[in-house]
Amino acid sequence: MLQDVLDPEKCRGLLKEALQATRNCEDLYLQKGQGTGAAVLTRSGKIYRAGHKSRASGNKTHAEVLALNISIEADNKDPIIALALISSNPKAKDMHWYPCGHCRQEFIDHLLYLRKNGLVDSDYDITIICGRPDLTYKTHSLKELLPYSWEPADKGD
Repeated sequence: MLQDVLDPEKCRGLLKEALQATRNCEDLYLQKGQGTGAAVLTRSGKIYRAGHKSRASGNKTHAEVLALNISIEADNKDPIIALALISSNPKAKDMHWYPCGHCRQEFIDHLLYLRKNGLVDSDYDITIICGRPDLTYKTHSLKELLPYSWEPADKGD
């Protein structure tokens, strides 16, 4: 089912959206337009994207969490099926870009909310597309990237 939705063309299209989102990054240490971009694809086919924000105060918001939150604000009942993540930082041009542990847990928490409210089945997962600026990528399931996530005892399953 998801394989049909996430063919190579769709994955590269999401990576292009994520790469375009790097134009909106705000980072005091990188040049304008450099940084991490994310795009999330929902079950209904909507795409939400964001670039990361880094402040002098030390506050950082990663692109994937921003894109997640934008999608939730738009419609928290429309499950995310994929996250595409990429960096436009020239130093990262040869790296597939992965979400950090905190961001992985944020997506797990969103899945727990969806499960608890009967919006997805207990085996539902999100595909993570880890890209490079040349649009090559690797895909993983969220469970594969965070097999031992923290879940509260009353997670609702």
